[in-house]
Order: sequence, then C-alpha cells, then structure tokens
Amino acid sequence: MASCNRGAGEDPPRGHRRDPQRIQGDDHTVTRRDSHRFLIAYDIPDDRRRHTISVILKGFGHRVQYSVFMIDCSPGKIPILQHELEENMKSGEDSVLLCDLGPSKLVDSRVITHLGSSCCAMLPGAMII
Repeated sequence: MASCNRGAGEDPPRGHRRDPQRIQGDDHTVTRRDSHRFLIAYDIPDDRRRHTISVILKGFGHRVQYSVFMIDCSPGKIPILQHELEENMKSGEDSVLLCDLGPSKLVDSRVITHLGSSCCAMLPGAMII
C-alpha cells in the first residue's frame, strides 16, 4: 500500500476516496448495481482489424481468452461499443458475438464456469474453477 504524504488531520484530496460500488475502466465507470456483465467473443481473420477490435474491447473490459472479453458496463453503453466495433469490422468477413449475462452483482460461478488454464483474471464476481 502506498503511503500518503498529508499531515495529521488533513482530509484526502477530493475524488481520492474509492467507492467500492464503482467499477473502474479505461474510459467507463459504472456502479455495480447498474452494470451488466457481457461476454464478447470475436472471430476476425485480418490481423489489423483483429488488433483494432481487441484494443476497443480492452477499453471496455478484460480479456479472459484470446478472442473473448468480459465487460461490466451499463446496458446503455453497449450501443456505443457496437458502433465502435461495426466501424472497424468488415461485415462480410468478421464476426463479433455479444452476450448479456445479466446484472453484474448476480453473475457468479452458477453462470460462468471456467475449466483448464486461464490467461487472465476474471472480473470481480466470477469464479475460475
């Protein structure tokens, strides 16, 4: 844990405290009670487009397998994500699957089961077996 360089009795700077009910992303912050967990998988044969799609998805969530991401966000943000993906896809060649797994606070090992090795940690609330 990092030490804080403030004097005794001083309040932390505004915005310093973390709200445990908030999910931090690169550009997107939502509360757990409002967010849904989405599973997104893609099949993109072109290296450049595949890299672009991967970068877009990293801005919204976390890679759990080579071409699979888990994203916690409000359902209202999904049209924004879809638009960004569609702008960078070739519809006749590329495929992206978006699955709404439901409210993030309810997604646990009953909804997601993972077998075998894992390249990345899952988002909070999911269990890797």
